[in-house]
Amino acid sequence: MHKYKSKRKYILLFKSVKALGLIKGVLFWTKTMILKKSKLSISGWKHPIYLRPGSYDLDVLLQFMADKQYEMEYPDKIRVILDAGANIGLASAYFANKFPEAKIIAIEPDSDNYQQLLRNIKHYSNVVPIKAGLWKNNTNLKIYDPGFGEWSFMVEETESTEGSLPARTVDDICREYSISSIDIFKIDIEGSEKEVFESENGNWLHLVRMLIVEVHDQMKAGTANAVIHAVKNKDFNFYIKDENLVFVFK
Repeated sequence: MHKYKSKRKYILLFKSVKALGLIKGVLFWTKTMILKKSKLSISGWKHPIYLRPGSYDLDVLLQFMADKQYEMEYPDKIRVILDAGANIGLASAYFANKFPEAKIIAIEPDSDNYQQLLRNIKHYSNVVPIKAGLWKNNTNLKIYDPGFGEWSFMVEETESTEGSLPARTVDDICREYSISSIDIFKIDIEGSEKEVFESENGNWLHLVRMLIVEVHDQMKAGTANAVIHAVKNKDFNFYIKDENLVFVFK
């Protein structure tokens, strides 16, 4: 992380130019990095998005713009999307623009991220926010920093209710919102995928048409193994896109 921080401004300049071309890219980089503009209009997105100056929100945005993290071939007739680890709502906003008829459930545990998520999705009536952590069972969770930087806050169970947040399971969410099919399930939950996939052992996977999951073995050993074990008996097409493992179930 320290090495990235030392080169961050150059990486973001490169990505800005990659996304927008030389002149527009330099102007965008100047606007966001130097002038600290927080309100941005993104081509193809119906409503502006808001970043927190001085945060890593811009890095996340450029994953969409330059790395095209979620530009891939999707199944047809997308009606339900679960966005677990929604951060500040950029993936939810992206999906809301791409699939305006879909219901999108955005799940985010961190209070600061969640408040920014609410700001970024407020004009998208098809996005439903949930402040919680996706987990293996109903319990209380606490957020902690394992030392990987502000991108990588993790959660763990706690017996204390003070400062805690609720955990939600996939089954909980499906019951509450009467979900019988998950057309796209995007999971980026900083290591909690280990608990989610191990405990439920993929019992809800029969509902999923497309799974987009980022694993975090560098933060919690066994996360990739938990995902692979859960899907191993399923029939699927598989590929890797950017940092994500993508499974399209048949």
